[in-house]
Amino acid sequence: MIAQIGAYVLIFAGWTIFKVRSFAREGNYRTAVVYGGLMGFAIVIGALQLAKVELQSFTLPFKLLFEPIGHRLLGS
Repeated sequence: MIAQIGAYVLIFAGWTIFKVRSFAREGNYRTAVVYGGLMGFAIVIGALQLAKVELQSFTLPFKLLFEPIGHRLLGS
């Protein structure tokens, strides 16, 4: 399991570094930063999923935000 996670992180981190450097070489610095940040986040989430770590739902903050608005609109 640890070897799988390590290989996953190494492969995707290597690919991310390669792509970020190619974006930066072309002068697309903002694209490089956004791509690097999103891929870094995806690598962390993917590694946690491979380790079978229970993650909280990403919809919970939106539910807490929009549920009261929905109740007011529906009048319940």
